[in-house]
Amino acid sequence: MRSNKHLLLAELRALSSELEELRQEAGRCGDFDPLEKKLGSVRQFVMDAENASRWRRWEGDLELLHEATMLRDVLDRALCDLEKDHSRHLCQRLAEGTLPLEAYLDATYTEFQRSFRAELAASGVGPTSRIVFIGAGALPVTALLFARESEAELLCHDIDPEATRLAKKLVMHQGLAERIRCSCRPLETIPCVRQASHFIIAALVKEKAAILRQLGSQMHGQAKIILRYGNGIKSLCNYPFEKELSGSWHVTPLIHTGAVYDAVLLERHNRSETGVVAAVDQKQGVP
Repeated sequence: MRSNKHLLLAELRALSSELEELRQEAGRCGDFDPLEKKLGSVRQFVMDAENASRWRRWEGDLELLHEATMLRDVLDRALCDLEKDHSRHLCQRLAEGTLPLEAYLDATYTEFQRSFRAELAASGVGPTSRIVFIGAGALPVTALLFARESEAELLCHDIDPEATRLAKKLVMHQGLAERIRCSCRPLETIPCVRQASHFIIAALVKEKAAILRQLGSQMHGQAKIILRYGNGIKSLCNYPFEKELSGSWHVTPLIHTGAVYDAVLLERHNRSETGVVAAVDQKQGVP
């Protein structure tokens, strides 16, 4: 029967194998279309209500968690490769004047923009805001949308130097270099982090608890954090955050109907504090 745990495990293994095979083939031949379609099918698998029910039945099973980790790591690599390819082609078309960035964003990220606007409304980002986007990648759509919708200043941060280089090139082609900067330097060495009004932690940032602890020693008391994550079956497409947040945080869930990731807005309870301490030892889900 379809709810059998071993059938679910087999499906996850097959998705991992197919994604990795397509990722390697795309790297060899430069055709990323099959990989992009397979990534879409993984998202459909995650958003399927029956699959979510099957997941809940076996949630916590060590074999299931292992296969989920394997699939998520392959998906992370595949998405990084795909974003780099998209960024290269988008830069070329922008340079040729054959594709306005506005048209690209509106045509390609219609569904994502609903989630983005919920974050924009809840976070209070405005023209004077300074945002640090952690895990921006080679195609920092979130940063481009925030720049367009709010006129805020942004720092796109990623640990991958190639992704950072491609993001910087894209920003320059769009004439946004004065408002969007890109860096792969360690966060603690970037002075503007201390002045940031908002932080965004991407869903595919792995060490979320460590990032929160790091920000706690740098961010000022009024700063806000948008934390994207995926627990349960959504952890197949996002790194989870299943840790308890301490009393230092006020947590506001950001409801993204139909989104493949979830998000919360974090603010300090005592906003005069200069640091934040997160208790991350107890395994309790974020609201």
